[in-house]
Amino acid sequence: MFLKLNGKICVVIGGGNVAYRKVVTLIETGANIKVVSPVFIEPLLHFGKAGKIELRQKKYSVDDLKGAFIVFVAIGSKDIVKKIIEDAHARGALCNVVDD
Repeated sequence: MFLKLNGKICVVIGGGNVAYRKVVTLIETGANIKVVSPVFIEPLLHFGKAGKIELRQKKYSVDDLKGAFIVFVAIGSKDIVKKIIEDAHARGALCNVVDD
């Protein structure tokens, strides 16, 4: 499947290596990228400081999905993953869990 993401809000939940790899791919699409996590690896912090992505250093909340076209979940907690999927679908956003 191919999606045109230029200018669309893409939310990545997670701040580790898997999230980083997803962000690298998204940057090339011209998407408006928001990354939500209590902690970030250094490369994500670098992208944030460079203005390439918006970093939200906090735990996930449903408000993080406002306006999202697609949500990428890059965390390990199955309970939180399930909640994010339900929240995304309730708002009409596509959702991809990177390890499924």
